[in-house]
Amino acid sequence: MHYGGNYLDEPSIIAAAAAKTDPDRISTALIGKVGPVAIFDPTAFTGNGTLVLDDSTGNGGIPLSAEWQALVQQELIEKEKYKHAAAPPRGSNGVAPTFMANLAQQQYFLDMTLNVVLPEFKRRGQPFVLVYWTRDPDGTQHNQVTVESMVRLPSRRSGLPTVRSVLSSRS
Repeated sequence: MHYGGNYLDEPSIIAAAAAKTDPDRISTALIGKVGPVAIFDPTAFTGNGTLVLDDSTGNGGIPLSAEWQALVQQELIEKEKYKHAAAPPRGSNGVAPTFMANLAQQQYFLDMTLNVVLPEFKRRGQPFVLVYWTRDPDGTQHNQVTVESMVRLPSRRSGLPTVRSVLSSRS
């Protein structure tokens, strides 16, 4: 990888936060679609420092630090329930795109955020920065080729309102 693992060759906001040391330490996490979250800390994909949770976590994807591995183990076991819901087709030049979000995957990201990451950040008692990149509407709007296909997209909500609600109730 170019530039010592940082393809942007610039400091990123999450990498800068993750580099802080005690007493100014900041907890950091990237949750969601791996490509977009990589922009926030291109150096996070070693399993050290910033936590990265995507749809391949625990399944040969980006490694987890020993600290996070223990914390996410139970949730990863429960992740099996999400694998039974087939992902909608993404679409391509010859295949019509999906108009349905991958709700099981979105629920997985939300559950990991609410049940694992936020409780650990609260336990640490230090500031944190969390990027939550929901895969939808990103996933349903790829390969949209006509005005009609865009109009037919149903409105949907991401897990963000739930994350905000939980954060507000815990302050």
